[in-house]
Amino acid sequence: DGAKICNNMEYCIDTTYMKEEDINKILPIIKEEGYYLDDGYNETNNINDTVKIVVNCKDKSKANNIIDIINKTVDTYIYASNEHINIIDKNMNKQKGLEKLFYIENFNFDDLFVIGDNDNDLEMLDKYNGGIISNHSKALDLLNKKNYEKLKIFIDEINKN
Repeated sequence: DGAKICNNMEYCIDTTYMKEEDINKILPIIKEEGYYLDDGYNETNNINDTVKIVVNCKDKSKANNIIDIINKTVDTYIYASNEHINIIDKNMNKQKGLEKLFYIENFNFDDLFVIGDNDNDLEMLDKYNGGIISNHSKALDLLNKKNYEKLKIFIDEINKN
């Protein structure tokens, strides 16, 4: 989701940790749900090393209710995927993570093409050249992007141009 940025050598070049006070406000809300803290690589018990909270929730209605409660309590970047609610620091998302990567590594933004299928791809897809996987979240229907059945088709199209 952009909170842990690694280069092509798998070296971590930037991390955006969640604030301890935010985590402590969120945990009582989700205590009855299955959840874990994530350090960007693995589950962790260390609040100070947490980049994301992952809440197990396949029920979209329940997920939306939990998201509403959390949004009223603390300002975070939060979205529901098919099986989880993902919570990261309010100042991070995939688009911001890509921008950090490109600035740190001195890459050319004209060379950036993105593809996505979930709510957390919205900002990234809205800003950069790219497409949407055909079986995608309804939130992405608002974007004027070409749909691709498979990632390979998207990559082949970029390579032709």
